[in-house]
Amino acid sequence: MANNKKICFLYNDSVSKIISNNSLKTISEKIIDFKFLVGADGSDSLVRKYLDIPSKKICVAFQYIIKQKFKHFAIYLDPYLFGGGYVWIFPHRDYASVGCGSDIRLINPQKLKNNFDFWLKKII
Repeated sequence: MANNKKICFLYNDSVSKIISNNSLKTISEKIIDFKFLVGADGSDSLVRKYLDIPSKKICVAFQYIIKQKFKHFAIYLDPYLFGGGYVWIFPHRDYASVGCGSDIRLINPQKLKNNFDFWLKKII
């Protein structure tokens, strides 16, 4: 955690609970007081839930970790198969992250998953 009189950055720890409108507790049991809290904590935001801000689901993504190696990062676009979304391949040393995501207003999530699985069988 770095502390700069007015700003506190939390590193290598996570918020476990927002205690009140001006304090939180971390997983490592630290209590941090704040005047302002920036909730950049993703789609399952603890901050959003604490503030009771509804979340409208508009996108869906599927990802597989596979043992196959790929040389290069890749993005594939195919509006017929993936609606307004795309497929990604993120190569790692011993595996690859292969996933697909799209706007559910443009393609049904089950159809997207079926199309992604169909596409994936062709490349692996």
